[in-house]
Amino acid sequence: MTILKPPPPYEQAAAAEKRLTAAAEAFHAALLVPLTDPETGKEMLPRTPLADVLRLNEIAIRRAHPRSWERHLEKFTAAEKELYDAILEATRPADGEGVSSYPRVPLRKRAQLAGLTVYAIERIVAAGGRPS
Repeated sequence: MTILKPPPPYEQAAAAEKRLTAAAEAFHAALLVPLTDPETGKEMLPRTPLADVLRLNEIAIRRAHPRSWERHLEKFTAAEKELYDAILEATRPADGEGVSSYPRVPLRKRAQLAGLTVYAIERIVAAGGRPS
């Protein structure tokens, strides 16, 4: 029985970036409350905590889909959980011998890929998932 070595750190980082990008696209597609203005690109809710945006989104889902809001809310919750898991994976250091303790994906790049602020990413990592 042989023990397989983990892939090189650069492959782990690329896989984490790819997963984070896909999770962010699914999250933003399921999000009914826009985080940025499509015309100007500026943040719509610049000083609003992510937890409040998520609560607003749940209210928006219930209003937009009065008959099937539970199904839409489950879809959003799954996309949200996948985004948090991808952020936490990108935060972990790469596996293997002689690898530094730096995260697989740097903080600012994680925020850029996720389409969230650095502060929101820090809150997600500190909470180990959904920020309160």
